[in-house]
Amino acid sequence: GDDTHDDLVLLAIHHLAVDAIALGVLVEELAQSYRQLAAGTPVQLPEPSAGYRAWAMALAVYAGEERVHREARFWSEMLATQAPLLPTDVPRPSNLDEINREGTTARVTVAITPDETAALLRLKPAADGSQINDLLLTALALTICEWCGHDTMRVGLEGHGRDGAAVGLDLSRSVGWFTSYYPAVLKLGADRTPTGALEAVRAQLQRIPQRGIGYGLLRYLAGEAG
Repeated sequence: GDDTHDDLVLLAIHHLAVDAIALGVLVEELAQSYRQLAAGTPVQLPEPSAGYRAWAMALAVYAGEERVHREARFWSEMLATQAPLLPTDVPRPSNLDEINREGTTARVTVAITPDETAALLRLKPAADGSQINDLLLTALALTICEWCGHDTMRVGLEGHGRDGAAVGLDLSRSVGWFTSYYPAVLKLGADRTPTGALEAVRAQLQRIPQRGIGYGLLRYLAGEAG
């Protein structure tokens, strides 16, 4: 190849096989192996954590436990809570092909500055313990509720899914796609100031049990677990 350019390694792995954390583990271990081989030393990597198969088997057992089934009422009430549909520019046509075309789309892009990003990630959380998800979901709830003229927003949330502590497993270096998904309904109170809305949203997020992992267990595994 061209000696003026560094050699490159391309890693292409389907998202079903790795999540962002797993990809970081693979890249870290590949770089560590390369450095050790380049130095002429044996390759020594950190001890692996639990495998994906062990995690799947542990989830199946966990789904049958009473502590998971106690969450059923919480999730049923969550799903039953009404939230308005988003407004549309035109009534739903009988034939979606009439408007579902590339030519009818528009893209709106908004970016925040590096200083604003730093404030979101470091300054605000350091001040009152807010997590970045609390801040972003509060901003989204304020926007959606103002747009819809309502006080309630329904949203689907994703978590990293690596809650191995619930089943006694270490997943810190496990390779796989552990992402969890669960619904959340967020309701704003009378105080629509940023601080008031943040307190309301954060309190509702904190009431979600086990960071949402139980929803998927109840929906997809609880029946099989008996």
